[in-house]
Amino acid sequence: MKFKLVLINGYFGQRLPTSRSMDVDEIIKFFHYFGHVCEKMDVHELANGLVDENYIYLISSHQNPGIKKYLNDIVVLKFLDKQSNVLPSIKNFVAHENKGAQAIISAGWADSFVQQAYYYDEVTTQFPKVAKKPSGSGSVGVSLVKDKDALRSSLKKMFLLDYNLDDLIFMVKELIKHTLLRKKLSAEHTLYFKKYNPYILQDYIPNLTGDFKVLVFGKKVYVLTREVRKNDFRASGSGLFSFKEPSTELLNFALSVKNKLKTPMVSLDIVSDNGIYKCIEYQCTHFGPYAQFEAKYYYEYTQGAQWIKKDNDVTIEYLFAEAVDDYLKDHD
Repeated sequence: MKFKLVLINGYFGQRLPTSRSMDVDEIIKFFHYFGHVCEKMDVHELANGLVDENYIYLISSHQNPGIKKYLNDIVVLKFLDKQSNVLPSIKNFVAHENKGAQAIISAGWADSFVQQAYYYDEVTTQFPKVAKKPSGSGSVGVSLVKDKDALRSSLKKMFLLDYNLDDLIFMVKELIKHTLLRKKLSAEHTLYFKKYNPYILQDYIPNLTGDFKVLVFGKKVYVLTREVRKNDFRASGSGLFSFKEPSTELLNFALSVKNKLKTPMVSLDIVSDNGIYKCIEYQCTHFGPYAQFEAKYYYEYTQGAQWIKKDNDVTIEYLFAEAVDDYLKDHD
């Protein structure tokens, strides 16, 4: 197989810290090891050129909002009619740092995902719920709301800093029209031009003591246990991390979700609800590799349907190339 590794100023995410690129030359070396051709490509060349259907384009996302928007436009518009030529898939790429997209994608998978819904205005629903901004990590922009008033208050705080200069100018102009110029604005006008902030409401699971950050590369799995902070309901960003022996059921579940998402690799946030595992969030590209870097062991699913515990002696670059190779073998 022939690959194009699409780079942003030489960057392909991610190592730690987030701004540090994976070693691109190492990735290319390992693709060659698995019998593939892999070439570097600058993102501007892809944006302003043509897609070569002889290649699969490997594209990592980004956490800079401007670059992320740029990449989303490229992935959607360049590959909408050539979806077999890009990894991760368009859906999984758009879902990166986009909890709203994840809510839409996972809506039909109640057996695997904690149910969540995507809104832009006030709704009538059953409480309590977990309210989330579409973007953000480490429990930022996540709050527990117990009624409609609490939801309204939480959303105001959540999006307070999201107002930009253009929003403020528009609001001032509307105020001038309505007051100083005494121009009566219709209810339709007000509703149409109102500032909206899309958000997610996720089912609340009470009494959780923690969750699992699980990274799956092909058939290799890394598991980090995260405890909930004192007087809180969130484990993400708590810093209360440990590596405990995972159950076979957790490993099986993580691999099944990766396969359901049809992705070479994935980062999963998983909870156990009365012994039943459910995913609450996921990323298929550009996810934090802390669990892989710090784990002493990983768990590999073998052809004999057995999980084998192995010393963690492989690099993130090797795992990336191997996961893509493994994915293509399973999807020939």
